[in-house]
Amino acid sequence: MKITIIGSGPGLSRSIAHLFGEKGYAVTLVARSENKLQQEVERLKNAGIKADYSVSDISDKASYSQLLERMKADLPDVVVFNAFSYQQKGIATETWDDIKKQMDVNVGAAYILTQVLLPEYSKKGKGSLLYTGGGLALDPNPDVIGLDLSKAALRNLVQAAAKTVENTDIHIATVTVVGYIGGEDPKYAPDLIAAEYWKLHSQTKDQFEVEIVY
Repeated sequence: MKITIIGSGPGLSRSIAHLFGEKGYAVTLVARSENKLQQEVERLKNAGIKADYSVSDISDKASYSQLLERMKADLPDVVVFNAFSYQQKGIATETWDDIKKQMDVNVGAAYILTQVLLPEYSKKGKGSLLYTGGGLALDPNPDVIGLDLSKAALRNLVQAAAKTVENTDIHIATVTVVGYIGGEDPKYAPDLIAAEYWKLHSQTKDQFEVEIVY
């Protein structure tokens, strides 16, 4: 059993990696920085978890394509798309060009992932594609308009994709986190949110949820 987490870091993705690793899954972490990936993998290995990493810049077409080809060749049981990009700018100061750059990472990369891997899961007959959504899709913050638009589009993408695999053992879903992960509110501790990804992956076909609003 194997999980690949795209958008590795010290917060939520670390908690997801540890939780699935403790459940017996081999973990592959994906990010741009090899040094940081090495550190995260070392943490996992020290906890007795089988882990490796793959360096990829998902904003770079060639780099991302190579990653997806590797994933097709060794299809994980679970993929978590946890990458995002944002700028602290509102409508008055943000440019459409910069919004498009953010959306290329936040939505475009998620779309390409779905488009490339979904046929592979269809051949296999099962699998989980899970995405980290955000409460900005439900209640936008005018100071981060690019992320607002991205999270709304990502939510729409996941729900549309899920409809294409209804009544199958392929689970496409999002965890829509409406608070600040790792902030002062203990509800949004990364370990607690990670448990929602395990909950989704553990559901049987008759239980499938497309979205957990957390």
